[in-house]
Amino acid sequence: MFRHAALPAVLALAACVQPEPGASFDGSYRLLTIDGKPIPGTATMTIAGKSVRGSAPCNEYWTTNGADWPAVKLAPIASTRRQCYVEGGEAEFLGALAATTRAEPVAGGLELVGPAHRMRFRTGE
Repeated sequence: MFRHAALPAVLALAACVQPEPGASFDGSYRLLTIDGKPIPGTATMTIAGKSVRGSAPCNEYWTTNGADWPAVKLAPIASTRRQCYVEGGEAEFLGALAATTRAEPVAGGLELVGPAHRMRFRTGE
């Protein structure tokens, strides 16, 4: 009986475990939502060490993380300058990404969190 009573406490503690500084977040991700809502276009992100790059709804972008993961301190985000005929969430995506301060692994993906936004990504492009 003791084992069953302790299980909820163990599971609650496991859910709170944060990755060690410098943990790897390498992989490819596809944006699901910003603040719980999908954006009109499609956005992706690939993390390789300190490099962060991908596709916003219209343009390609790239930057580097100047902090040790899971902390995030992105350098100014550079992007291509294609003419976007429909805005499609580009400004919202890049603005939220630029304000990110920490990465949190979640089941099936990753969340990037900042003071005003929470971006949810699923693993895989």
